[in-house]
Amino acid sequence: MTPKPTMRAMKLTGIRQMEMLEVPRPEITDKRDVLIKLSRVGVCGSDVHYYTKGHIGSRVVEYPFTVGHESAETVAAVASAVTRFHAGDPVAIDPAMPCGECDQCRQGRAHTCRDMHFLGCPGQAEGSLSEYIVMPEDSCFPLRSAGSMEDGALSESVAIGVYACQLAGALRGKRVAILGADPIGLSVLLSAYAAGVDRVYITDRIKERLRVAERCGADWCGNPDSEDIVATISERESLLLDFLFECCDQQEAIDQAMALLKPGGKLLLIGIPETERISFEMDAMRRKEICIQNVRRQNGCASKTIQMLEDSALDARAMVTHRFPFERAKEASDLVTEYGGGGVKARTQILPPPPTPRTCAGRTAPFRREPRHRASQLDPKPHGLPRERQRTPHSRRDDRRTTGLERLELRSAKPFRHAPGRARSAEQLDSFTNSPARFGRLPHRDTRRENRSLRARRLRV
Repeated sequence: MTPKPTMRAMKLTGIRQMEMLEVPRPEITDKRDVLIKLSRVGVCGSDVHYYTKGHIGSRVVEYPFTVGHESAETVAAVASAVTRFHAGDPVAIDPAMPCGECDQCRQGRAHTCRDMHFLGCPGQAEGSLSEYIVMPEDSCFPLRSAGSMEDGALSESVAIGVYACQLAGALRGKRVAILGADPIGLSVLLSAYAAGVDRVYITDRIKERLRVAERCGADWCGNPDSEDIVATISERESLLLDFLFECCDQQEAIDQAMALLKPGGKLLLIGIPETERISFEMDAMRRKEICIQNVRRQNGCASKTIQMLEDSALDARAMVTHRFPFERAKEASDLVTEYGGGGVKARTQILPPPPTPRTCAGRTAPFRREPRHRASQLDPKPHGLPRERQRTPHSRRDDRRTTGLERLELRSAKPFRHAPGRARSAEQLDSFTNSPARFGRLPHRDTRRENRSLRARRLRV
């Protein structure tokens, strides 16, 4: 009898304990299943809760258990009825697997499905911190290329920010605050700018996270440990704020939200609190008629988010601050738990073993050096900002003009010579741009016309 194939999986074995175990590889059992070989897995806040507490609410871990759900993968095999994917296709994963039949699914609320199965959720499904997983076809979303794997692994957390802004309503021209610059808070920041907000204030206790938020385009960043957040923002916004997104799961942040929202404002609760109960200042909430909206994961925003990431309408790569090989997944979890090194998002990469060096005549041949990245593969724009909000140190118009001058010089019979790298003044550029060389030739002397003029003057004399 042929033994069943196995794989490696990083499993929780106790509170703050994690081990690499050899387990059976999952198999395709349904005609719509897709077998996926994993390459990138992010560490989420919910993974940290299970790692440090062993539960989230009523969901209690039974050890050993695999966490992880922010993944990008490559299709390894497909079942007979799968039509959208083939082996080798890069895909992003929506970790939610709703039943599609209950009242919630029929009403368009698949994220609150009554028979939900979610990757890395105890009692529902093992997580993706392993070499292979099996997912239904409906939970897989195609990526344009393998180069989009980074965006694919970020899409699940960014989709929560997109969904939160969708629930907020009309954000164009509004002024908002985000309390907590964790990956969810930064996802809200990017999504809010994409929705057209006028100004965003963001707070966090970790300076490194605030630096990432500034790179992502935040108008103002503040640390509640060093300044009065309510007083500072109220001084800048006399009418207070339209929307406030609470992402840090702290009672202090909810109290700040009540003070910062204007009458008729909206508070959106996105994080997972460590306590079972939170409280609100009822007097302020009642007098201001503040609306409170809970945000449960995301609903129907996965495909939209992936497209926005691939089109650079959103650029979330600045959120990934640390990367670890698969064998060091425990270090990644510890870093996120302890906020070590100012970590925002830690990612584990499941890489194949290194290739065996080729040998020739008993000698080991040296490895070839990997070619440097081509210029087209580099990303010169600042992380986080949409293209229309990017700020570059040099004008692109100047870059185009310089390129045009160099092109014209190659076409000219007598090139416009200048020292390489020498800066041109504005007068030199204008005189050259307006000269005949702009049209592909340089001015020259018409000797025949000069000779005719000279003969005419001699005859008149």
